[in-house]
Amino acid sequence: LCPAHRSPEILDLIRSAELVAGGRRLLDELHIAEEQRLVLASLDEFAASIRDRAQNGTVCVLADGDPLLYGIGASLLRFFAPHELNFHPNVSALQTACARFGLPWHDCKIVSLHGRSDLAPLFAALTHERLVALYTDQQHSPDAIARLLLQRGVKGWRMHVAENLCNAEERLTTLTLAEAAQRRWHALNLVVLERTEAPSLTLELGLDESALAHAEGLMTKQPVRAFALSLLRLAPDSTLWDLGAGSGAVSLEAARLLSRGQVVAVERQPERARHIKENVARTGAWLVDVVQAPLEEF
Repeated sequence: LCPAHRSPEILDLIRSAELVAGGRRLLDELHIAEEQRLVLASLDEFAASIRDRAQNGTVCVLADGDPLLYGIGASLLRFFAPHELNFHPNVSALQTACARFGLPWHDCKIVSLHGRSDLAPLFAALTHERLVALYTDQQHSPDAIARLLLQRGVKGWRMHVAENLCNAEERLTTLTLAEAAQRRWHALNLVVLERTEAPSLTLELGLDESALAHAEGLMTKQPVRAFALSLLRLAPDSTLWDLGAGSGAVSLEAARLLSRGQVVAVERQPERARHIKENVARTGAWLVDVVQAPLEEF
């Protein structure tokens, strides 16, 4: 990532390669000649070109930091056997950002939003973790992420944004989600979300109905919740549709079991939907998506 982290041995490998492949920014930064470079485009064509050129010479593929941490290395392993590739990891953007902010990251959950439309892993991480790192893209910029979290009602988290790491324009910012939503950010950025306060109610199985917002008589009893969830045998990445969710008690306890999945709680009555959102906020079960709509729409 940073020029200071590039060892002489790695630079020698790059200079001695017949072909240097990677993103245009890195190729330009290292002054790789046009006739010696292969710019990353379609991954299928990129891998095919590397295989073809590697038959008669050495090919070096550039990556920011650790190529196996949501990097090009993991992508190339779809086309090559591990013994066909030699990896030379360096300091990752996440490691650098956490060092800059002074954040211990041994229990950090890493989520890549780069080129992805499924945001369930993000909300699952916010439900179960205290520190969440996000690899972003132009669609999922820090301000867009902040607005998305605010729309879900997420609270008790703050955002660290590292822009242009290791460049002259490097900027480090820590702010609230509301503040982040109003800013514009450099395209090169990494986001780290940090929990600042615990939910008022622990998310657990067998939730006490007196602790949850609900209409009188409209809550699935504890034994029924336990029996239903045991029969469902939810996998960690399952998606549960709770139709006619009422207070959302089943949805909340399902969220406790889903470390990578999601819950969609559908409720027709506005007051009950409001109760579910309130209970989500009390427990921090942000992977529960509350939808107020008639069941006929599903």
